[in-house]
Amino acid sequence: ARSVCARAARHVDFFELFIDGQVRLAQESFIQLGKRPLPPWHTAYFARSTLPSLPPLQRILEDGVQGLEELNLNYCPTKAIHQLAAALQAQGRYQVISVPEAGVLEATAPGCTKGAGIRWLCETQGLDIRRTAAFGDGGNDLEMLQTVGCGVAMGNADNTLKAVADAVTAPYDQDGVAQFIEQYVL
Repeated sequence: ARSVCARAARHVDFFELFIDGQVRLAQESFIQLGKRPLPPWHTAYFARSTLPSLPPLQRILEDGVQGLEELNLNYCPTKAIHQLAAALQAQGRYQVISVPEAGVLEATAPGCTKGAGIRWLCETQGLDIRRTAAFGDGGNDLEMLQTVGCGVAMGNADNTLKAVADAVTAPYDQDGVAQFIEQYVL
């Protein structure tokens, strides 16, 4: 995390940390919540949770982050995303997913993907992965949609994701998942 943040600090100032299954914001990112427009999915997510402010990012990283699962860099300029993604991938220590059009770069441990999670779940529960479905709208959903038996892109997804999906449903804010389930599952 320190390495990623050190490389990114001159390009981005809004870091999301996923710790033990919950999103957390460093103090400097938390302060920005009311000062910059958030994507609708962030607004809805933050409105539903009690999001405590953490100490400044530098202090968090110095102390160590137990349970850190993912680090997202938001509001990053497109050119910087390409440079950071290439530099991080070259190190071979990160699974890097970039979504330049959304200004987002995600870095996780290698092999830590939604697709890997679904494969693990199916193996441990004795499920046939060909009989599973998944819904996604972001760059970090690409492998997942390719892994399951039926990958469904949300209507608000970019064309890259829609191209690999087996089906496309309405956008998330129009209950696309529910519409698909009602039409094809129930």
